[in-house]
Amino acid sequence: MPEQGRGIAIDRRMRFELADSLQSIRNQLTNQASDNCIQQHLASLQSVITMLHSSERISPAVFGFYYDLVFTIFNGADNNIVNRKLKQLLASAKQAEQSLTIKNLSNQDLGSEELVLLYRQCFDTDPEERYGFLGPSTDNSQRMKTSINTAIKLMRDAVPALYAEINEIISEILLAAAPRTEDVARFDGASSYQLWGAVVLNADNQKSDIQMLETLAHECSHCLLFGLTIHEPLVRNDDEERYQSPLRDDPRPMDGIFHATFVASRMHYALQEAMKSSLLTVDQKQECKLRLAGSRKAFYEGHAVLSELAEYSDTGREIMQNAFDYMQQTA
Repeated sequence: MPEQGRGIAIDRRMRFELADSLQSIRNQLTNQASDNCIQQHLASLQSVITMLHSSERISPAVFGFYYDLVFTIFNGADNNIVNRKLKQLLASAKQAEQSLTIKNLSNQDLGSEELVLLYRQCFDTDPEERYGFLGPSTDNSQRMKTSINTAIKLMRDAVPALYAEINEIISEILLAAAPRTEDVARFDGASSYQLWGAVVLNADNQKSDIQMLETLAHECSHCLLFGLTIHEPLVRNDDEERYQSPLRDDPRPMDGIFHATFVASRMHYALQEAMKSSLLTVDQKQECKLRLAGSRKAFYEGHAVLSELAEYSDTGREIMQNAFDYMQQTA
């Protein structure tokens, strides 16, 4: 469950790991690339590395353009493309706002079509389910911003530990919409290891304050797991293997089942803590009770699959054991 200061430590480690990787790329390309433009950009890259070591927060776009650059180099692209990717990364290197911001997935809010395309690319990574994120309508965006801000205030007052952790990990909430076509999947929210510090929510969905509280806990939990598993995975099951999941209609990789199970425990925590406060109406308390039962059921069904079939890493085993211990204590 949330721990004071853990989010700050994870964010720092994510930035330092990115800085180390960029330093390796800089050293390698300095020795290999003869293109003058690339060499100039590599010289400028040192300022980004310094920023990552000193900044409290960095724009999620820096992580996105880093992955884009790595994939480009790995695929053997020519110097012109590598040069363009380096230029994009350098341009994105700016300090994030110190408080969580809510933005539309649009040119106007993000500042350029390049950034919109990057965020879509980084969020839409599941080859089995494409989402095709679009910008939200003005009305839905405004309604969703109000809903999020109300839920954040409730979380701040009723679940302060979770509020602190979310603010330590998440710097941007992006609002999007789903295309009305049959070739793309519906989505509620999404996060990506390629965009550390950002999550996207579907602005078309109308939620109660309690549901939005759950949603924020849900998406932050995925990000937390990304930050906790830099050096080893949660499970060592083959990524290509699929397992019947009680939490989804379609078979899922074991890593996905782990994520869903852990997320259920965190949603339970958010609801349980909110219930302890004096801030909820009678109707909201009743809603919490119903949703608590759903989170508990989801956790134990997912945990049963993990117990039977998961090949845990040491990190994954510890994380899931802590979640299990919490659920047992609240039985």
